[in-house]
Amino acid sequence: MKNVRTLTRSLLCASLCLVCGLAEAQQPAARQAAPRAAAQATAQPARQTALLVGVIDMRSVLERHPGVADKMPELVKKLQAEEAKLMQARQSADKEIAGIQAEFEVGSQEYTDRTRAAREKFTAAGFEAQEAQEAIVAERTKILYQAYTDVQDAIKTVAQQYGILIVHSKIKFDAAGKVPEEVVALQEADQNPIVWNRPECDITDAVIKQLASKVGEPQTKAAPAQTALSNVGQQAMQAAAAPVAPRAAAPNATRAASAPTAAPRR
Repeated sequence: MKNVRTLTRSLLCASLCLVCGLAEAQQPAARQAAPRAAAQATAQPARQTALLVGVIDMRSVLERHPGVADKMPELVKKLQAEEAKLMQARQSADKEIAGIQAEFEVGSQEYTDRTRAAREKFTAAGFEAQEAQEAIVAERTKILYQAYTDVQDAIKTVAQQYGILIVHSKIKFDAAGKVPEEVVALQEADQNPIVWNRPECDITDAVIKQLASKVGEPQTKAAPAQTALSNVGQQAMQAAAAPVAPRAAAPNATRAASAPTAAPRR
C-alpha cells in the first residue's frame, strides 16, 4: 500500500511539471502571434459585418467621373446650339412665307413655287439638325455606358470591402439659388425609393475615392445636375421634333391687314 501511494504521488508531480512546461512554452508563441495578428488586421480594409445594405448617391458619383464631368457639358452646348439653329430656321421660314403671302396672290404659280421652296429649305435644315442631334445622342450613350461600367466596378469593390450584400441608389438634391429647402426636401421624398437609412450605410464617399483611384479625377468642375446629367438614368436623349413645315399665316388675314383699305379698329 505504501508503494502504491508513493507511485501515485510521483505520477501527479510529473503531470504538473509537464503542464507547467507546456504553458511556459506557449507564452512566447502567443506573444509572437499577437503582433502578427494586429498587423494583419491593420493591413485589411475596414469591414463592417453588420452593414448588409449600402446606400449611394449615384448622381454625385457620376458627376465625379472624368468622362461625364469633362465631356458632358460640351455635348449639352452642342445640343443647345442645334436646337437654336432649328428655331432660327423656323423663324426665317415663317418670315419668308409671310412676305410671299403679302406680295403674291394666294394660289398663283409664283406663290406656290416660292412657298414650296421656303418649306423645303426649312425641312432640309430640320433633317440636318436631327442628324447632328443623333450623333450627339450616340456619343452621350457611349460616355454614360463607360461611366456606369466604371461606377459599378467601384461599387462592387467597396461592397466587398464592407461586406455589403445590396446597394441601393438614393437621390440627393442641393438647394441652389432661390429654391426653398422645403421644396428640395419634397422633391427628394417624391423621387427616393429609400425613405430612411442609417448614416453609416451611405458609401458614396468611399465609392468616389475608389473611382478616382481607378479612372482618375475630372479635369473640370462637375457639371450641374440639371444640365449635363438631367435624366441621367436614361441612355438616350430625345431628339428635337421631326422637321415640320412652318406654319403659314392665314392668307386672307395677312392680305387684309396689309391692304391700305383695311377698316380701322373701333
